[in-house]
Amino acid sequence: MENGGTLGAKRVGFNYCFCLRIFTEEELQEIEDTKAHLAYEIHLSWLELEEAMVIAMVSVAFPFQLLASYIFSRFTNRNFQIRATSFFDMFIFAVVLVWFEKFEEYMYAENMGFGLTVPPAQEHIFMQQLLEDNRTGDFHFDWLLAACAFGFWLRMLFMLVLTNTFGPLIIITIRMMKDMSVFFVLFLIELVAFACVGILSFGNLKEYDNLAVALVMFFESSLGQFDMKIYDNAGSDAKRWFGVVFHITVLIVNMLLLLNLVIAIMSDTFARYSDVMLGLFSQGIV
Repeated sequence: MENGGTLGAKRVGFNYCFCLRIFTEEELQEIEDTKAHLAYEIHLSWLELEEAMVIAMVSVAFPFQLLASYIFSRFTNRNFQIRATSFFDMFIFAVVLVWFEKFEEYMYAENMGFGLTVPPAQEHIFMQQLLEDNRTGDFHFDWLLAACAFGFWLRMLFMLVLTNTFGPLIIITIRMMKDMSVFFVLFLIELVAFACVGILSFGNLKEYDNLAVALVMFFESSLGQFDMKIYDNAGSDAKRWFGVVFHITVLIVNMLLLLNLVIAIMSDTFARYSDVMLGLFSQGIV
């Protein structure tokens, strides 16, 4: 009985160790598979960023093109004029230069590259430093990419100015934006005035916590997103009804008066330039 008990205990212990060994190997295999999948995803992300950077190198031609135009105008005794698109090209060029500099910095950063390989691969080092800077707020690489992407697509829009179909419409749109600057000054002054009244009268409400919050709330109200129930917690019934009347006044000024004003400004601008669309297009080409 004693030998049988000893053999039984050994058998149980052997089975336990065998099961533990299998479970551990399965766990290790799962960890290795997860690491391999993570390494593959990091590799794809790094390749996409590298390909995008190669495409962005086309912006290097922008300042050289501007310099070539300047030299040509000097030798041919012609007037050299810097247009708005030239400043925009320089902006894209500066953003891409920062991209190049950060790409080089992240490639040789000092980190463990998520600990996926020993020694860590450069692409792992790059992605860990990128994510770490985004997390800590030291540098937002995603914002840089967003600015670069926006700049390139807007640059393509400027290239359509050279076409007879889109060129006149784009130029008229730019002229409209210039005229709209006057409207936005009036609109901002009106929003600040109402926001100050709201903050002083309903400072206990979260919608009037500060000037920025009040301005955003009134701007959303101008677009049709408003809620009169915010004044239910204003205090007395008189103050609640005053808040409702106050908000209705804001809506009337913004949605009826100023909205019709901006429509009138845009209609007048389009009417003034619609008859000379071909001339605007030729001026933009020359």
